[in-house]
Amino acid sequence: MIDTQFFLRGMDAGALEGERYITSAVREEVSRGFPGRKMEYSLDSGAVAVADPPEEYVEKVREKAADTGDIGRLSGADISVLALALYIGAVIISDDYSIQNLSSHMGIECRPLSQKGIKEEWRWGYRCTGCKRTFSEPHEACPVCGAPLKPVRLSHSR
Repeated sequence: MIDTQFFLRGMDAGALEGERYITSAVREEVSRGFPGRKMEYSLDSGAVAVADPPEEYVEKVREKAADTGDIGRLSGADISVLALALYIGAVIISDDYSIQNLSSHMGIECRPLSQKGIKEEWRWGYRCTGCKRTFSEPHEACPVCGAPLKPVRLSHSR
């Protein structure tokens, strides 16, 4: 499984071993400029295939992401990558720490592209920049005082 960052960094999918997949959501996210052309070349050459997970796997990922607090840090494409990897038992290639964190929580193997990768699993929350209250779910603004929220690590689980 390849995430959006792979193409945004100009990486060559043909250099990877095994079957390589992206989801429709990743294809849409990377549709422009050089990364988009490189991705389309990888698709045309057969180096990468597009597949999408069943909706029940997307829901499983969303539920777990809500539990860990990663839900506000993941794009729809990120969620689709995790769901497809869970569905087909694939390894994810990603430097995205939220993808790595959630994949670790879900027992999905994830290999970093060029970073070291995560060392610990974290649970995330959201702290108000005004009243300093902490919430487990993301909100547009603090439901108490209306100030912006920012993601914060609440605890690690390893």
